[in-house]
Amino acid sequence: MNASPKRIFWWGIGFLALGAIGIYVGNSVGVQLSLTSGKEVQTLYFWLISPVLRIIQSAAFPLGAALIAASTIIHHITHRAAPTTDNSQPTDPPNTTA
Repeated sequence: MNASPKRIFWWGIGFLALGAIGIYVGNSVGVQLSLTSGKEVQTLYFWLISPVLRIIQSAAFPLGAALIAASTIIHHITHRAAPTTDNSQPTDPPNTTA
């Protein structure tokens, strides 16, 4: 694999991991705050932390999947477009008439 498709692939994996962490943190922090904290902390979570986590959750998974798909397509296209080196000699000499 070329360096560019590999880099794109690992960025996709990173975004998928970021989305998974965002879902885990959003759920665990939200439940923990709703069970143990007061109104001020719940309001802070609702207005600041929750929108940021929602954006991360809704953007990271599709972006990661798109980057992984793009890297496989780029790898396939560049692999097919690369010229093949054929070092074999022709069996018959070219037909030249003088």
